[in-house]
Formats: sequence, C-alpha cells, structure tokens
Amino acid sequence: MNFFRKFGELQLLMMQHNAGLTASHPYASTPINWPFSLTGISFWTENEIQKQIYLIGNLVGWWACVVGLSIYIGVLGADLIGRRRGMDPIPGRKCRYLFTFSIDEMFNRVMLAVINRLWNNTGFFMVVWGVHYLPFFLFSRQLFIHHYLPSHLASALVAGSVLSFVLSDTVNFPISIPGPKTRHQPSQYADVGTKGVVITAVFSLIMFFMFSFIAPLTYGTPG
Repeated sequence: MNFFRKFGELQLLMMQHNAGLTASHPYASTPINWPFSLTGISFWTENEIQKQIYLIGNLVGWWACVVGLSIYIGVLGADLIGRRRGMDPIPGRKCRYLFTFSIDEMFNRVMLAVINRLWNNTGFFMVVWGVHYLPFFLFSRQLFIHHYLPSHLASALVAGSVLSFVLSDTVNFPISIPGPKTRHQPSQYADVGTKGVVITAVFSLIMFFMFSFIAPLTYGTPG
C-alpha cells in the first residue's frame, strides 16, 4: 500500500472513530463553555487517598481573552456603523515621521496604518479563532475543553492586539518612505509607551499568581 492510500485510510478511520463517540462522558463539555473555562478534565483520580489531577485553564488568562474578543467585536461593529453614517469612529493616532507632509496626507497615512492594523492584522487572528472554534458547534460527538486550545491561542493573540490598539498613542513610521528600492508598504509599529510595559508586567504577575494557585490541582504538585 502506497503512502497516499495509507493516508486516505487513516483519515477515513479517524472520521469513523470520531463519529462513533456519541456516548455521554462526565467531563464532556459544550463549545459555548470553552472560552470561559467553566469545565475542566479529570486526568487522574485516587479514591482511597482522595487525590485528583484536574486540568483547568488559567482563569485570568482565559477571561482576559474573552474580554479582548468582546472589545474587538464591539470596536469593529462601531467602526462599521460609523462608516455607514459617514463618520470616522476610529480617530487617527499621533504620528512620528521624519519627513514633511501636508496635514491631510499625514492624517490619511496614520488612519490607514491604524485601520489596517485593526482589520487585517487582528482580523487574521480573529479568523483563525473562528475557524478552529465555530465548526465544533456542528459536531455530535463527545467534546472536551482541550478541543478549544488552538482557538484559545488565537484569542490570546487577539487580546494582545486589542491591548496594543487601546494603549498606542503613536504610530511610528520607518525612516525611509516607499521608493524604487524600498517595499511599497514599509512596516510600522505601535508605540505603547511605558504604560504598556507596566500593564503587561502587572498582568503577567497576576497570571503567575493564578498559575501558582491552581498548580497543585492541575499538575498534582504538593500543596
């Protein structure tokens, strides 16, 4: 049997096996619960000594991702409604640029950079989240929270992008402008300032404390 026949047979067997997992399970969960980390998975239980390893996500991180997704959807909705009414709900950020442009040209450049970052960059992460999450609502087999892990990583990227969008006051352009020897759309980055570093450090510290708090339950460490 050649490689392609083996590959096809393997895919068929996996689909048949997954379709047959229709029985109930005490730790099964529905997709609507996954972003909120309401249900975990019991990996190991010892009834005699009453010990258990129960995997559940870091609640601080998971709920921060939910907030980030909600803010992003709200910002896009407001932007769409505003554009329908002839408004610009997303204000232009201040611009640091080494060349002299007219006010209108500079405003258009800044607006384009901000909107492009919001719709294209963060939007790509949002699409990845939806592609890995929404199809599970059509499944009839047993589902567990670990099926959400790829989407959770994408939601973390969305939350980080939203935080950068909220904190950034300045869009820094590169030194050179587009020309014959430069890329047509040179890269830009958002300047979040000192407050961005402080907020990230505080949030990471809170995440670590939550990790330490649930580590005995999720990893079976003494405590």
